[in-house]
Amino acid sequence: MALEQLGRRKVAGSLLLLNLLMYVFMLGFAGWALNSSIKNAGVDAGWGTSTTPLLQVLAFP
Repeated sequence: MALEQLGRRKVAGSLLLLNLLMYVFMLGFAGWALNSSIKNAGVDAGWGTSTTPLLQVLAFP
């Protein structure tokens, strides 16, 4: 019985460590994506995108 519980603890510990590593990786990736989107936010000097005139017709009848 004790060996069976020890085996389960090893598996649970390994999965918790994997979960922590994936969490840290996703935090790094999300930080990079947010930083990249903020850095590229002011690249376009004009207002809106190429579809803005089409959407303005729908938004302001």
